[in-house]
Amino acid sequence: MRAMTADDARSVLFRALVAGGSLDDLVRDPDDVSKVALRMRPLRARTSIEVASFAVNGDRVDVTARSGDDEWRVVFASADGARVDWLEVFHRPPAFSGVTGGLALVVNGPSSAGKSSVLREVRAHSAIPWVVFDEPMFGLVDVEYLIWRDRAEVLHRGFLDGMGALALAGNCVATSAGGHPQSWFDAAFAGVPTLRVGLDCNSVELARRERGRRDVPGGWAHASLTVHEGWQYHLRFDTAVTDAAQIATQALEVLSDWSP
Repeated sequence: MRAMTADDARSVLFRALVAGGSLDDLVRDPDDVSKVALRMRPLRARTSIEVASFAVNGDRVDVTARSGDDEWRVVFASADGARVDWLEVFHRPPAFSGVTGGLALVVNGPSSAGKSSVLREVRAHSAIPWVVFDEPMFGLVDVEYLIWRDRAEVLHRGFLDGMGALALAGNCVATSAGGHPQSWFDAAFAGVPTLRVGLDCNSVELARRERGRRDVPGGWAHASLTVHEGWQYHLRFDTAVTDAAQIATQALEVLSDWSP
């Protein structure tokens, strides 16, 4: 009889993950059991799962699983072939043929006002895909040109022009303003229906939020209180009283009325 290989063990582990039994002995960290159960719930609810592909690269395992018209990519790691170290599940989405003319959403507000949270909620609540730029840049560039933006204006205008081209190709693009003037976005997204959302928050709450972050310098929130100068908005919210999910929902409702 052929001895079970490491790949065989991981295949058995996947089948155990799909089965409806307890996951307590299949997940290395007990604190991760509930997360794995939630991510695997759609597969575990099916009576039969077809494994369309199975690939192992060291500890990493990639599985394409199907049931009826549904397809998932399950990616997990297992150092010993008996327990999961981490796991992610991706469901094959419906086809997206684009939005005629594209759509754009620009969120502006001082540091710690909640721009990133609103952008996350837009992705989470929309039925169609959004390309989100937490900062109005992409790719890799020497960080000095991100700190001292005045040293390469052409670079930052180019970032926005690239986002505009992405939207004009029929995509939905959302970004924070990143301290740039409205005129730059008006030029980059010319011809694209663009919703501008302003976020406000009182200075005491901004300072409290800033103290809980390690990704921004101290005092940045106070220094950015003038970011609204020269801007005009379609929607404006006080994030001390309106949460990110509510803001995203209202923004998406307006944008849905704008799309052809």
